[in-house]
Amino acid sequence: MSTSRRIHGEFLRLLFFLSNKKAYNYFAALGYEAHKEDFCHRRCVFYHSNRCTISMACAQAVVLYKRLID
Repeated sequence: MSTSRRIHGEFLRLLFFLSNKKAYNYFAALGYEAHKEDFCHRRCVFYHSNRCTISMACAQAVVLYKRLID
């Protein structure tokens, strides 16, 4: 992340690829051939979850860093 709290574009692309793989594995484990809409929805769910997790971890790191400095 940058100092302006933006996630770098290349990292977002990596999160997209990871979410795509996770969605593929999800439907493969279910033994279900997903329709395009189902697959896109599940990929979006995984992408949003990954992005929120990364953002939360960065926010917590900033708080810990501020506590160390003060």
